[in-house]
Amino acid sequence: MADYDRLIPLKGAHNVRDLGGYPMAGGGSTRWRSIFRGDALHRLDASDIETLLGQGLSAVVDLRSDREVLLHVNPFSRHERVAYIATCNCSRPWLRPR
Repeated sequence: MADYDRLIPLKGAHNVRDLGGYPMAGGGSTRWRSIFRGDALHRLDASDIETLLGQGLSAVVDLRSDREVLLHVNPFSRHERVAYIATCNCSRPWLRPR
């Protein structure tokens, strides 16, 4: 088994973590480098984005409110290599990330 660090060091976001290694009901553990959680992704710079892509990031689920999505655009919302899913009511055209 690989030895991974939970915290992903980035310049723009300070709390991006790998959710691998946690025990699961029934035995086993969550797989490393499969699910990350983070906040303030709108603060990521180009090197942070490349770091996450290098870790295997392929999809982002944005759990922020309509207002947050409008005010602080997620850099992955239009990224060609990342599937972006927003849970806000982004069907309203004025709330779609730009």
